[in-house]
Amino acid sequence: MKNEKAVIIIFSALVILMGIGLWASAARKAGFANPDVEDSEARWNDLRVFYGAGRRAFRDINIYKNPTSPEGRYYIFPPFFAIICAPVAALGWKVFVIIWFVASFAGIVAAALLCAGIARCKPGKSSLVALAFLALVFCARPLISDFQNGQVNSFIFLLTSLSLFMFTRKQDSASGIVMALAASIKMTALIFLPYFLLKGAYKTALGMLLGLLLTLFLLPMICLGPSRMSSLYSSFYDKMVGPFTTVTDAPEVYSEAGQSLRAAAGRYLTETNAAHHSDEEIYVNFANLSEGTVWKIVLAGCIVLTLLTAFCARANPGDKTRRDLIALELGAVLLLMLMVSPMSRKAHFVVLALPFAAVLNYLHLHGGDSQRRGYWRLLIVVTAAAFIIFNLTSPGVVGKKAAVYLLALSLFFFATLGLWLASCLTLLKERPARKPRPSRPVNIPLE
Repeated sequence: MKNEKAVIIIFSALVILMGIGLWASAARKAGFANPDVEDSEARWNDLRVFYGAGRRAFRDINIYKNPTSPEGRYYIFPPFFAIICAPVAALGWKVFVIIWFVASFAGIVAAALLCAGIARCKPGKSSLVALAFLALVFCARPLISDFQNGQVNSFIFLLTSLSLFMFTRKQDSASGIVMALAASIKMTALIFLPYFLLKGAYKTALGMLLGLLLTLFLLPMICLGPSRMSSLYSSFYDKMVGPFTTVTDAPEVYSEAGQSLRAAAGRYLTETNAAHHSDEEIYVNFANLSEGTVWKIVLAGCIVLTLLTAFCARANPGDKTRRDLIALELGAVLLLMLMVSPMSRKAHFVVLALPFAAVLNYLHLHGGDSQRRGYWRLLIVVTAAAFIIFNLTSPGVVGKKAAVYLLALSLFFFATLGLWLASCLTLLKERPARKPRPSRPVNIPLE
């Protein structure tokens, strides 16, 4: 009992120190002292965009056609999130930043604990806290990127992990509503709607649909009015939805930025500058295909990855004795989300907390099982490689030039693909064997 309390105290202290360091970095990067003027440190900071969108949400200004930050950046999320930001933004910039940081940091810590809770079936608070802490460490670079760039991925992941935790506890309708909140801010979470349908969780899917109806239509209609809501959604479609679904209208940034399948294909199959946030141009392509051909390859790849994930998704969410399997499965869906999304930046990879928690938990549970030795070793190798790629290729470790080049090679995508493949193979190995059909009695004629 004393040892358990000591473990919890030690990890809690480490988390607090982590929070202090993140706060200092995030406040500086957000331009905490000067919100109303252009700041070179904050030129890529999304928090200033959210603050501006919140301040303009209830004014007769199109937040998609007019910049919402002093640096000239535009708001790109659905109107729902701007409505949420409005009352907090009304309190002023510094209060907005403090509330955002406290909520985001508490959210990512809570999300890590929820991920550990999804995976663990054995009692013990210390082991739960230790697994949550390791999950945060394994996705440290995306986490730091999320806070330094003032993004909202930590909060979205809190909603996602809470929904999945409730899903494994058979709180179906509530799980769907919470997932709808996540999808209403960043629409990539919509991937869980077909997943819930695949698992036969129709109450969860219905709850998600009702939640989306409330957050995407009813609430904006009440707060903004039908006319302004329609105008904003038209601009949102033109800026964010249309370009992602076409070939020629997609901005070049979708090929040079991010670590999804689409970005990797653009870098390797077209003659495009693969460097981002760098003065030096980097080309890694071994072909120069047309945009239409690359689009078809990406679409086919997304379909194949999705179908393979669905084929491996055989775990029982309600089986309390094998939560290690449902955690691997949910982690595989999140890895799929990162790969098939039109653009997955480094900060989006905070969702790795669940795949890493699932893999680390599985390795701990089955390390001494000789029947699982092959897949156990595979997971060890892939997890170690993924940790190195995700965390030890940062500018602070390898230098800025090497870090830019490694990102140009889409190493985040390939590490995600490897972790997804290892998770799916393990799920296939663990799939319960079909019961043999009873043999028909053979009638032997009597002599």
